Amino acid sequence: MTLTRTRLLGIMLGTTLVVAWLPLVVLVVRGVPFEGAIARALTAFQSFAPLVGALVAEALLPKRDGVAGSLGLSADVNRFWFIAWVAPALAMLAGVAITWLLFGIEPVLTAADLLRNKRSIVAPSDLAAFDRAVRSAPMQSPQKLVFMALPAGLTLHLIPALATEIGLRGFLYREMPGTFFPRALRIGVVHGLVLVPATLLGTGFPEHPLLGAVLVMLGSTLFGIAALYVRARAASVVPVAVMHGTWLALAHPAIDLTFGAADWLRPTTGLAGVLGLALLVGAFALHDRYFAHAKLIFVPTAKAV
Repeated sequence: MTLTRTRLLGIMLGTTLVVAWLPLVVLVVRGVPFEGAIARALTAFQSFAPLVGALVAEALLPKRDGVAGSLGLSADVNRFWFIAWVAPALAMLAGVAITWLLFGIEPVLTAADLLRNKRSIVAPSDLAAFDRAVRSAPMQSPQKLVFMALPAGLTLHLIPALATEIGLRGFLYREMPGTFFPRALRIGVVHGLVLVPATLLGTGFPEHPLLGAVLVMLGSTLFGIAALYVRARAASVVPVAVMHGTWLALAHPAIDLTFGAADWLRPTTGLAGVLGLALLVGAFALHDRYFAHAKLIFVPTAKAV
């Protein structure tokens, strides 16, 4: 049987979704709650599903040199590496501003306010332990937590993000046909499909899982457009992984900054996060339209002779 590109992509996608979904199906069938340490461990495990899918598909191709380079594992640094690192913070802060200006949720800006907020949701029986923990490790201001998340995107969250991106913006970027937007949208949808089952079980959206699944698909699609733009401009999947890891690292500071926001609203996963990503995509579109020499989005059409 000839291994066509369609079959290769089908094998990669099928393997990715089986690896991502199967543990969740087993939990549901066995009646095991998807929460706590189990949820965190399986969410981390899911990030490696696209890498496994890419490796299985790659193993079916003829052996050749330069596979790592063809998957985007390049270290040729340009300014888009730095842009990929700081852009998630700007998108997240835009989401915080949206929750304030459009929904009236004032950002939490002091350590004292953050401490009071966190203490208000601690069970009375756990208050003594909470106060002891705060005395040993004083609460940081939300702004400082944002700055602390930036190096976390380069370290703690980089490995799972790189595993995801080798499969998505590495293998699929190389093999997926089409121009910029169709390819970005398809890859973003694949990413969303990996994440949606866990969302339906309550991850990120414990109060609104169905609405959360819709927002995850929208967010994955918009992130996919921004990520593919960085992938093409940087000629490497590594800064995309940095961008992805930083976006993940900013999730908890975003919740602290928008304390009281509903799960469907708060950045980075809710509606405010989706709108923040839309603004980021818009910024990249403006760069492509007015500043970039080689166009990715606004590709000139050939004039008829």
